[in-house]
Amino acid sequence: MKKRFFAILLAVMLVLGMSLTASADEYNWEIGICTKITINSTDTPTVYIAGSFVNNDSVALSPSTGTAKLYDASDNLLYEGSVYCIPSVVQPGERAYFSIDVRTSNFTNPDAKVDDYTFDFEPYKTSYISYERVSASVEIGTELDSIYGYPVTLSITNNTGAPMEDFNIASVFIDNSDGEPIFVSDTDYIYNRIPVGSTILFNTYIPEAVLNLINEQIPNHSVEALVYVSK
Repeated sequence: MKKRFFAILLAVMLVLGMSLTASADEYNWEIGICTKITINSTDTPTVYIAGSFVNNDSVALSPSTGTAKLYDASDNLLYEGSVYCIPSVVQPGERAYFSIDVRTSNFTNPDAKVDDYTFDFEPYKTSYISYERVSASVEIGTELDSIYGYPVTLSITNNTGAPMEDFNIASVFIDNSDGEPIFVSDTDYIYNRIPVGSTILFNTYIPEAVLNLINEQIPNHSVEALVYVSK
């Protein structure tokens, strides 16, 4: 699953505007990525990539840990790292999201330009683990953290009638014009317990440069809370 693109070294956000299909074993799934905005920053040169994993099969699949690889124009490997989907178990017809952000200082050649990438997942069938999306509100904070960026607070109230625990949590910024992800915050696997009737707050973050350019370049966007609880 390889897509050629031209990246600007001084921090680019790459989210490809097309779908790539692939399969592992007999399973039917799809990876979609789309390029949205370009970030120029002399402070933290970073490549941001967000995408989605769609389960087109008739059984629940776990994308497991994926592998992202970035290459230069000569196919030299610049970076290899892990990718995690939320939710970690994807029901038939469901979409999961993933993202990476890589500082160019972590490249094997920090001065090279990214020209290719691959995302590889080896999903497997699962029938004994299930995550259910639960309703949550989301709010972007105004107080900037100098390291992480702006907090994105997810608020969850347990109205299910039973305690909830073991969460997959993230936030995703969506381009409302096509429903594609612009940015996905780091996925958290949290084992907090929410008693019946209680509310708990979780923070994820979006980098300042990313939020500024989303606001400038993607006028019709929204942010969603991704909260999945084990069943």
